[in-house]
Order: sequence, then C-alpha cells, then structure tokens
Amino acid sequence: MTQDKKRKAAIREAARASGRRYTAVAREMAAAAPVGLQLGALLAECASLPPVRSDWADWPPEYAPAAFESKLLGTVVPYGAVLELAGLLSKDGREARLTVESADPAGGVVLTCGRRRFWLLSQGNTWPLCEISECISTPGHPTFTHCEEHLARCSAIDLVDMARAWAHDRSDTHREDRANAGGSTEADDLVKAALAAGWYDVVTEDILKGLFGDPDVFEDMYWDPDECTKVRDAWGREAARLRAVAEAEVRRLRRESDTCAGVTCFQGLRGWSGTRPVSLCPECAPPGKQEHPFTERLLKEWGLAE
Repeated sequence: MTQDKKRKAAIREAARASGRRYTAVAREMAAAAPVGLQLGALLAECASLPPVRSDWADWPPEYAPAAFESKLLGTVVPYGAVLELAGLLSKDGREARLTVESADPAGGVVLTCGRRRFWLLSQGNTWPLCEISECISTPGHPTFTHCEEHLARCSAIDLVDMARAWAHDRSDTHREDRANAGGSTEADDLVKAALAAGWYDVVTEDILKGLFGDPDVFEDMYWDPDECTKVRDAWGREAARLRAVAEAEVRRLRRESDTCAGVTCFQGLRGWSGTRPVSLCPECAPPGKQEHPFTERLLKEWGLAE
C-alpha cells in the first residue's frame, strides 16, 4: 500500500469515527502534518532575511543572539543556530530534507532529518537530540544516536555502530597512551544497553577491540614488549570492569523485576547470558545461534539469510 493510500485510508477512518465530511477532515489533517523543507532553503532565508528584535529572549538586546523571522519554520530563529545546524549536516549537503517537529519562540525549534533530531535553541546554539520522538535529552557522546535512557531501544546494528565509532574515537584520543583508554562511563552506558538488548558479548568485544586492538596480533601492533604487556593488562582490566558493570546492572534490574518479561511467561529469572536479553528466560529469548549484526546484514543483502 502506497503512502497516499495509507493517508486516504486514515482520512476515511477519521471521518467515519467523527461523523464529519471527508474534505473537512482531509484539510485538518493536512494542516496538522509536519512541515517539510530543504536545508538549502533555510540557509537562503538565513542569508537574505533581515534581523528582528527577539522579544522572547530574556536578555538585554545587546546580548540577545541575532535572529530572523523564518517563514519556513514559522518563528524567530537565531542565525547562529541555523549555521550550526548546517555544520552538523555538512555531509548531507544543502539538499538535506528537514521536518519541523515543534516550534516555540521561547524554547526553540526541533527539526528532524531522517532519523536524526536537532534542537535549534533560542540562545543561538543547535544540539543533537535523542532519536526518540519528543525526547529532549542529548546523546552522551557525539557518536551516540540515543540518550542514556533510550539506548536500549537501539537495534543490534545501531548499538554495534555506536560501540565501534565510540571506541575508535576514544582510542584516537589515547593514541599515545592506549593502556589508559578504558574506564569510561560512556562504555558503561553502551554495555547496559547491549545487556538489555541481548548483545552484551558482541558489543563488549567490539569496544575492547576498538580501544586496544585485537589481542591475537598485539605483538605486531605494539613492538615495544613493555607497551604490549601494558595494553594486554589494560584489556584484561577493562574486560573485568565491563563485566562488573553488567553484573551490577543485572542486580539492579532484578530488584525491579525478577520474573521473565515474556508475554505469557512468569517464571523467575536466574543468572544471565551475554547473548540474550537480560529480561527474558532462555525459553522466551529469540531462538537460534546469534550472528554478529554485520554478518546478519550482509547475509540479508546477499539473499543468504534463512
């Protein structure tokens, strides 16, 4: 069914439920639909429209950010916030499609671009937001797509993407001292999310390899025997620390509920596994051998998935 057929079916259902005319409901739903625009059009406004006084800013005029009245967004928006948004979307270019999720002169504008969400603040900044609709929390790291509360909602592919990107970014910042790359609370957040999703083993391995490298080739990576020993010891410490984080999280979750979350299952939970969601018993967990998310994606692309 095409999007247009879905839209017309929704209009007919709303008209039938309310007893109103089809055309009236259609006009109302069209007016309530999210406003779509291109980044290039917003930048054109930013470059051509004159500044206006931002009466909504709770600052003296000389300290308020320079802003313009955007016809596309339907509210006053700071020039700086639009330019910062353009920087965040530089890889997408001027053709990037934006949708207005909300617009408030005092609170700013929330825009979406695909799955990504951005908050153009009235103070003149732009913050990336969690990808969950209506959430106003920011991700804990630039490589994260979700806030701490919603990380567990990510798919296996997204979790592994974030774990790898974060680990390599962290490793780059500790390039001269790789043995001290562990110990981050951001890794803890990834591990907790992976534990809830049933991907603890995969995500933890990708974090450790991203931080320190593959232990099977340490001697080729670190020619200095002392450095090689330090990094190998750091791998072991970080693996043990992440395991302790996971076990503490399991205890916390079990205090909230110690029964299986399966729809028709109420048996008690005992122990845990790094290859199944911590809230499910072995009988309710997804069956079959767990493939690495990237292997699973390639098998689907090649038409070899079962």
